[in-house]
Amino acid sequence: MQLTLARTLARSAERCRAQSLDDGSVIDAPLAPLMVRRGIRIRPGMIVALDRSTAPPEIRRRFGVRPAEAMAADRLTLQGRAFRFVDARPDGERATPLRVGDTVVVRVRPASDELEVYDLAENGRPLHPERLEADFPRIEAVYQGTASS
Repeated sequence: MQLTLARTLARSAERCRAQSLDDGSVIDAPLAPLMVRRGIRIRPGMIVALDRSTAPPEIRRRFGVRPAEAMAADRLTLQGRAFRFVDARPDGERATPLRVGDTVVVRVRPASDELEVYDLAENGRPLHPERLEADFPRIEAVYQGTASS
């Protein structure tokens, strides 16, 4: 698997137009069959992991990218829905609290219903793409059938 990050520009039920964060190229990419079977939806503005080892490259994972609408204690509201969340950014970044209006990059915590905020995004790009890339081994394992998902 050759994973890279891209930002979705447009979507249909099973395909997305995405722009590579590496080189800016724009491609039409289908969702991996596993994502289709699980009913995973992608919306414009999300960050996705593209597998460039397939032809055409397939979307293997999505990362939520949304503006924070409200915050209270351990609750974060995104698109009108409140979630329990954990700020998983490094200590130095957590010293600056998340604010309403920040665009957060989130994922569902494994074995939990909480969201994990692990980066912020500006202009459609994560500030620290290496944090999302750190998930690549887990994504690969899911598709190799060796990880619990």
